[in-house]
Amino acid sequence: MKFASYWELAAVFPDCPDKSKTSGQSRFSVMSWTPPPPGVLKLNVDGAVASVGRAGGVGGLLRNSDRKCLLSFSRYVGQVPPLLAEILAIKIGLELFFNSAWRNVDRIIVESDNKVVVEWILNPVICTGIFSPLVKEIVSLVGSNPISFRHISRGCNIDADRLAKRGIG
Repeated sequence: MKFASYWELAAVFPDCPDKSKTSGQSRFSVMSWTPPPPGVLKLNVDGAVASVGRAGGVGGLLRNSDRKCLLSFSRYVGQVPPLLAEILAIKIGLELFFNSAWRNVDRIIVESDNKVVVEWILNPVICTGIFSPLVKEIVSLVGSNPISFRHISRGCNIDADRLAKRGIG
């Protein structure tokens, strides 16, 4: 009997299958993007860097509780390290949001699959020197607006990842 590989399942099931470990045993769990509650918007962002040439791209999309995409972006950001691509994705996504028709929404959730960058934004004093000015810009941009940041798995951020890779070219 042949079992399907992770990539074969990922191609068949759009619900972002992901492998995880529990108590030393491998189990299969389905992880997918979940819509925000009514009245809340969700901005998913991602940065991507090509393995050859270090070309970077960023992408993201803003969706509502009905899963409707309200805006999306995909941009080339030059030759950058992966952490910088992730930070730029958040910054560009927030700037687009603040310039959109939806800027007065009650609350927004920003999701990224980069745990380090999310932790830096939540606690800027732990950010390493070179990235600190951009992280502080994001924190300043957010100000007192009702914006929360979350780390999510890569499997739940597939749409933003595709947009980021499209930005590379």
